Amino acid sequence: MKRYSAAVILGQLNHNNSELVRGIISQAQKLDCNISVFYVFSECEDEIPHQSGEEQLYSKINFDVYDGVIFEDAEIWTDRMREKIIDILNRKCHVPVVRICSDPSDNIGFRSFCVSSRKHFSELVSHLIDVHDLHKIYCLAGTRGNFTSDERTEGYKDAMRAHGLEAGEDCIFDGDFWVDAAARLGKAIGTGSVERPEAVVCVNDYSAVSLINTLARYDIRIPEDIAVTGFDAVIDSMLSIPTVTTYLFPNIQAGQKCFMRLFNLISDRHIHEPEIGSGKLICNRSCGCGRSDSAFVTKHKNLIVSRQKYSEKFESGNMNERLMSAADINELVDAIDSLTYLINGFRRYVLCVYNPSDTGKITVLLDKNEGSDTAKYLSVSSDDLEVSLLRDREESHILFYSPVHFNEQFLGFSIIEYDIDFEILSGVYRLWNKNISDALMYLKKYSENGLSCVTHGCIPVWMRDVMREMDKPENFIEGLPRLLELSHMSQEHITREFRRYTGLSPTQHINSLRLSYAAGLLDAAKEPITQICYMSGFNNLGYFYKRFREKYGCSPGRYLSLHKNTKCRSQ
Repeated sequence: MKRYSAAVILGQLNHNNSELVRGIISQAQKLDCNISVFYVFSECEDEIPHQSGEEQLYSKINFDVYDGVIFEDAEIWTDRMREKIIDILNRKCHVPVVRICSDPSDNIGFRSFCVSSRKHFSELVSHLIDVHDLHKIYCLAGTRGNFTSDERTEGYKDAMRAHGLEAGEDCIFDGDFWVDAAARLGKAIGTGSVERPEAVVCVNDYSAVSLINTLARYDIRIPEDIAVTGFDAVIDSMLSIPTVTTYLFPNIQAGQKCFMRLFNLISDRHIHEPEIGSGKLICNRSCGCGRSDSAFVTKHKNLIVSRQKYSEKFESGNMNERLMSAADINELVDAIDSLTYLINGFRRYVLCVYNPSDTGKITVLLDKNEGSDTAKYLSVSSDDLEVSLLRDREESHILFYSPVHFNEQFLGFSIIEYDIDFEILSGVYRLWNKNISDALMYLKKYSENGLSCVTHGCIPVWMRDVMREMDKPENFIEGLPRLLELSHMSQEHITREFRRYTGLSPTQHINSLRLSYAAGLLDAAKEPITQICYMSGFNNLGYFYKRFREKYGCSPGRYLSLHKNTKCRSQ
């Protein structure tokens, strides 16, 4: 039976869509399907260089290897980024696309999947009326015209009308799904420019927390003076004082149904798409219940503790310092390999970098499987990347792709495989990825050979071993004869392989090592320049001066003088 593969395209992976993604993944696993999730770490309206580099991820997706695509549009909040992804899908994608969108009327040629939270929001409002006997209730909505905001506003109206209460436009305040509009409403209530209500139902938890904090500045007590509720059950609602009454929407069920819809489009099998059931009203202190939902609070406290431990472990690893001290690509990859223990709960980590001279080629610098062998330096066609990653895999896979870039310069991908309880949301993996991106770019710009092993191919193990031996002064001082002795190969073959994999001749490589060693001796300032020339392996003083000036931009004497002055100033 054919195993289907689907791409899931997100903006950022955050609390709001993580449960939806979990639902997609769990249903895909039940149906033995592969999932590749593509997401970025940042999203901003302006196309600054960093954002441009992030978004190049979407243009690198090879849609030919997928049977279908899920595009999670609802949590992408910048129109520019949404339009860019839609343009890529229209131009490059020729398989069915299910679009999880915030507006079902916005028909752009894809199958829309919209989930209404109207009845769930109505249930939350009814709790304030039925349990707490509150009647003068305001609604702080989201952006007017947004599907989610409008649905929740209609849910508010449904509950008010069902209880014979007023729900006029003067009771509904346009918001922004964020903190600013809530702060403005809180100030208006606090200063008396808006009549004080008995309760305010907010479109989400972020707005609720902001409103509570603003009202507190005007000595308005929650819930004694005004009850406040949120929606979506984010972690901020538990951290607030008082804890916020909220609603846990059944996003996992929604994700499962979404994947079923895609599966019915791409498969010759048909499966029934069940209705999405109720979520969970989480009664905390802000509505007046006088207690917090113990299971909800315990769950989030455990998550906070877990992430704190994870962050402390990551900080103790000194990842950035270890990566930035790598002298070449081989040392860098070895360092990344040794630091994969800092990724919490991963099954597999893959680092891929595009060949700068041939964008049709990509180099798998590292393919680390937990508890098994590690592969390095595998060159594949960029179109065959996913095929090569899945070769010899019996079970279905779940891969998360994120961009490796420095500003607008897109370098490649970080690919990670988790079990369903993925732990990407802590922010640590974002920092992990950034450290790798920065180190690769630093190496590319400032190292003698840069990313030459990526440009010219992958350095074979035998050659890496020889190069490591040649890093020792006793070997590079002896020069080319010692290199040939260590390699057990002819000079012609060694020259050809060095040019292929490093872009340098063996002599150029040896001279680079000698010059770095000479610079170190000059820094120490314990020997005369002539003696340093011969100590470094050069037999001709004029040749030494010429090569030194080429590498450092000044003569050895000038270099010595500059560094002496620097030391004097520092003392």
